[in-house]
Amino acid sequence: MLRKEKTTKMKRGWFGDSWKHSLAARGYRLARKPQKVSGFDSFNSVIVAHLRSARRPMTSNELAGRSGMAWETVKKELLMLESQGKVQKVQSGERVYWRLV
Repeated sequence: MLRKEKTTKMKRGWFGDSWKHSLAARGYRLARKPQKVSGFDSFNSVIVAHLRSARRPMTSNELAGRSGMAWETVKKELLMLESQGKVQKVQSGERVYWRLV
């Protein structure tokens, strides 16, 4: 006599798309990847997209927090963008803010 094997559905957990919905149900917002901006490489496009969406000057720490990149990477990319004339450094007291030109 053949026995019918018990089949179980695999819990989707972190492996499927259901984790996105469970995080959203708990109040978390998933960050969307910014669209690539023409004329920029991937790190630069992320920084430019965040500066554009913020509509205000931001510090390198704020940009690092929003983009998920390391502060050192953001700082290096901002200095490169500044040398290209695409962003401008604005000093306000001890803080340094960056804005699009």
